[in-house]
Amino acid sequence: METNTLCLKIDANNVIPDLKQAEESLDARQELALDFSGVTRIDSAGLQAVQRFAHRAEDKKTKAALRGVNVNVYKTLKLARLTSRFSFEN
Repeated sequence: METNTLCLKIDANNVIPDLKQAEESLDARQELALDFSGVTRIDSAGLQAVQRFAHRAEDKKTKAALRGVNVNVYKTLKLARLTSRFSFEN
């Protein structure tokens, strides 16, 4: 069975629009990777967008991976109890 993986770059200045685009890309994907290497912090609105994305990915049964996550962003995701919903890659 062939996997259909897409990797999208999340821009630090456009976290919410980039995550909305990622949500739209969930259809017909078994796996989706989001490159967070350019994001050094995430605000509450961005955190809500990550939460919405995680919920939609689970609904679509899509495995979501986060790449290049900064330690501060990881800690924020951990506090929001979102880390279990993603796999993490360097």
